[in-house]
Amino acid sequence: MPIMSGIEMVSKIRATETDGKKVPIFMLTAESSSSLKERAKELGVTAWIVKPVANDALLKAVHKVLGI
Repeated sequence: MPIMSGIEMVSKIRATETDGKKVPIFMLTAESSSSLKERAKELGVTAWIVKPVANDALLKAVHKVLGI
């Protein structure tokens, strides 16, 4: 992203949530660093999906969010 990193964007989104509800966030990235994944988890990223996207991984993440 040209202006900020995905982690920065997630941090800003989470900082604006005031009603106690968290918006599901799917991180679609070329990054596979365990430290970045851990930071994303701390921020409440719902799913971390590494490009290129495998259809089964995407469906699994969607099912996780929907609880199915």
